[in-house]
Amino acid sequence: MKPIIPLILVAAYSSVAIHAYRISGKVTDGYTNVGLPYSTIKAISKTDSVLAVAQSGAEGEFCIESDMKPDSVAVECAGYIGSILSVDSLASLKEVVIRLEPYSSVELEGITVSASTVTTKGNVQTFIITDQMRRNTINAMDLINKLPGFIVDPISESVSAGSATDIKIIVDGQEVSQSYYRSINPARIKSMEFIRNSSGRYSQYPAILNIVLKKGYEGIDINLNGRYFQFLSGVPTDNETLSANLASSYRRWNYFISGEFTRGTSTSNTGSDLDIFGKTTVTRPISPVDDPDKDGNRRKWLGNAGVSVRLTPRQTLTAQFLYDHADNHTRESSQSIISGESGITDIDSRYETNNYVAGISYRNSVSKRFSLSADVTYNWYDIRQWQDIRKGGDYGMTSVDGDKDYMNGYAEAYFKLNKSLSLNVSYEYTHRNYNTVNNHGSAVAYMENRHRPVVDFRFSHGSFSGNVGVSYLDILARNDETSSHQQTFLPRVNLHWEPMRNLALSVEYYSSTFYPNLDRLSAQRWLVSDRVWQSGNPDLEASTMNYLETRLKLWRNFTLTYMFRHSSNDVATSFALSDTAEPSIVGSYINTRFIHQYAGLLFSKELSGEVDIDVNTNCQWYSRKTDGTVNHGRTFYFDVSANWNIFKSDYILSANLFLRDDRMPLPQGVEKTHWETCFLSCSKMFLNNRLKVNVGVNLPLHLLPHVDRTSIITPDFRYERSEDFWKGTSWKALVNIQYVFSKGRTPRKSGSMTFESEKD
Repeated sequence: MKPIIPLILVAAYSSVAIHAYRISGKVTDGYTNVGLPYSTIKAISKTDSVLAVAQSGAEGEFCIESDMKPDSVAVECAGYIGSILSVDSLASLKEVVIRLEPYSSVELEGITVSASTVTTKGNVQTFIITDQMRRNTINAMDLINKLPGFIVDPISESVSAGSATDIKIIVDGQEVSQSYYRSINPARIKSMEFIRNSSGRYSQYPAILNIVLKKGYEGIDINLNGRYFQFLSGVPTDNETLSANLASSYRRWNYFISGEFTRGTSTSNTGSDLDIFGKTTVTRPISPVDDPDKDGNRRKWLGNAGVSVRLTPRQTLTAQFLYDHADNHTRESSQSIISGESGITDIDSRYETNNYVAGISYRNSVSKRFSLSADVTYNWYDIRQWQDIRKGGDYGMTSVDGDKDYMNGYAEAYFKLNKSLSLNVSYEYTHRNYNTVNNHGSAVAYMENRHRPVVDFRFSHGSFSGNVGVSYLDILARNDETSSHQQTFLPRVNLHWEPMRNLALSVEYYSSTFYPNLDRLSAQRWLVSDRVWQSGNPDLEASTMNYLETRLKLWRNFTLTYMFRHSSNDVATSFALSDTAEPSIVGSYINTRFIHQYAGLLFSKELSGEVDIDVNTNCQWYSRKTDGTVNHGRTFYFDVSANWNIFKSDYILSANLFLRDDRMPLPQGVEKTHWETCFLSCSKMFLNNRLKVNVGVNLPLHLLPHVDRTSIITPDFRYERSEDFWKGTSWKALVNIQYVFSKGRTPRKSGSMTFESEKD
C-alpha cells in the first residue's frame, strides 16, 4: 500500500495543476434573472488567447477551468448582448452571476459580442473594446466617441467626459504624438483605461485616457488623413491638415512612424478702450466684420517615430523621438485715437519654434506580484520671436531668442501584496533650464529642479475599491535675481462603492501641480495693442490645485457630479502701469487665491444599438482673491452629442450642440467669453472599410452674444477689450478623408490548436 500513496498524491497534485483556476457561476437574463442555457463562456488571456471554453447548463450554470489565470471571461448567448468581464473585477471566482441584456427582434440577425464592458476599480475605469464597437470605425478617435459618457469635439477633436475636459491621451502608458494616437487601427486596441487623478507618471493631469494595445497583434497598418476646415462666407479663414502614419508589429518588434503638416489662417475683429487717469486715453473702435484688423497664418510640421522590442516575455524596451516645427505670422493694422489725435499702428509679429523630444522606457513584469518600469525623457526647445512696430513715422523692432533644456527621469515599482491590496512606489526627477535674450541685450535665466516621491496603496473588497496615497513635491527654483524653495505634501484618496448594478458612488480628493512655461517666466515684453504690453514673471511659482469631487452614477446612464477645487497660488493675468516714458500698461502673471465649484449632469444612452446620445450640462461658480479684493464669476455649459448608425448601414449621421457662456473673474476685473457650435456631419465607409469620408457643416444659431469682453479697472487706469466672437461668420464646413491599409492578426491558442483572426 505504501507505494500507492505517493502515486495518489501525484495524481491529485497533477489534477490541481492542470486546472489551477476555476470560475463557476450562472448566466442569467438581465431583466428576468432566468438562467440562460447553452451560453458560451470563454476564458481569455492578456494576449487575447482563448484558454478554455465551456457551455452553460439547463439553468444557466457553468464551470470553466484553466491551467493559467485568465485576464477576462467572455460570455455569448444567441439573442443577447455579449459581455466581457475582467477577472480582477470579480469579488469571488465562485457563484459569479453574469447578466446579459437581450436584443430587440430587429437586432438579432448577425450579432455577436457587441457591448463594451465597463469595470471600475478605484480611480480607474476600464472599457473592454469589442468587435461590435469596432464596426464603422477607422481609428482610435472613432472608438473614443463610442465610449459611454465621452464626447469628441468634431472640430478640435479634443475629448471630454463630465468634469474632465481636454483629456490627456496616452498609448500603453506612454506619451505619443496626437497624429499617431488619433490614427491607431481599432483592431489593435484591446481596451481603454480612463484614469482620474493618477498618482504616477501623469499626476499633473487631472484625467488621462490610456489606450491599451493587444500584445499578440502582428501586422502592418498605414493611415493617410486629409482634413480641411473652411469658413463658407465672409473673411476667408481655413485650416488644413495632412498626416501619414505607419505602425508595424512582427514577433518581438513594434515600430511606428507618423508625420503631420498643418496650415491655417485666422482673422479677428477687435476693439479696445484704455484710460490712464490723468495721462492719456486710447480708443480703438472695433473693426468692421468685413474688414478685420488682424490676420495671421500658421504652419506646423511634426514627426514622431518609435521602436519597441520585447527582450523577454516579461521585459520590453521602447525608444521614441519627436520633432515639431511651428511658424506663426500675424499682421495687425489698426486706427486708434490717442488723447484726441488719430493715428495708425502697424504691428508685424512672427515666431518660430523647434521642439526636440527623445525618450526611452523600460517595462519588466518580474512576476505576477511584482513589476518595474522606468522612463527617461530629454527635451530641447528653442524659440525666436520678431516684432516690427510702426506708429506714424516712428519705427521700432524687438527680437527675442529663448531656449528650454528639460530632462525628466521616472521609476516605478508595483507590488501585489495580496488578492485585495497592491502598492505603487515611484520617484520622479525633473530639471528645467530656461534662457531668453533680446536684441537690446536684456537676458533672463531660470533654473528649476524637482523631486517627487510617491507612495500609493490600492485596494478592493467586494463592492468597495479605491486607493490612498501621498506624494512629496520639492521644487528648487532660481533666476538671475531670486531663488525659491517649495515643499508640499500632496495626499490623494479615492473611494468607489458599487453595491448594485444600477448604483455607484465615488468620492475622491487629490492635488495637481501646474508648472509655468517659458512664456510665463520670461520678463521680455511684447506689444499686443496700442499702449498695452504683455510680459512674463520670473518669480512666478508653480501652482497647486486641490480637488474634492464626488460622483453618483444611477442606472448606468446618469452621472451626477459635484466638484470643489481650491488653489492658494493659481496663475492669473494682472495689469499694472508700465515704467516706460510713454504712458502704457503691461500685463503679467501672478499667483492668486482661486475657488471653483462645479455641479453637473452627464447622461449617456444607446438606443436600439443604432443611436447613441451623450449629454453633459453643468453650472460652475468661481471666486478669485488678490490683495483683499474678491471677484466672482460663473459658467453655463451645455454639450450634447448624438450619433445615428443609419439602419446599421455604412452611413453615420452625427450632431453636436455645444454652448458655453463664461464670466471668469480676474484679479482686477472680469473676462466674458462665449462659445457656440452646432455641427452636423455625415460619414460613409468605402472600399471594404478602408476609406472613410466625413462631411460636416456648422450652423449659425446665434443663441449667445457675439462679442467677448475683458474689463479691467484699477485706481490708476481702466482697460476694456472686445473681440467679435463670430470672426466674420459662423458658417463653416469640414471635410475629412481617411484611407487605411491594414493587414494584421492576433494569434489565439486553445490547447494544442492555434486560431488566427485576420482583418484586412
